[in-house]
Amino acid sequence: MTVEEVSKLMLGLYRLHWKSGGASWACVGQLYNGDKWFACSNWTASHITGIASTQWEMVERAEPIFLGNPNEVIDE
Repeated sequence: MTVEEVSKLMLGLYRLHWKSGGASWACVGQLYNGDKWFACSNWTASHITGIASTQWEMVERAEPIFLGNPNEVIDE
């Protein structure tokens, strides 16, 4: 994804589609300076790499799953 595409993402839950193939469920958040990060539910962390990433160049596209207030009740 380009810097411009990433900057337009809202905070929330997404399915990230990888350029290398496949997809992951991920949370997209924001740093103090406005840069967006992602943390995938199927990744593990190390003391070196951490759990979140800003390497958006690996992502082909982000498909929104849930955007908005995390305190909102979702009816199924």
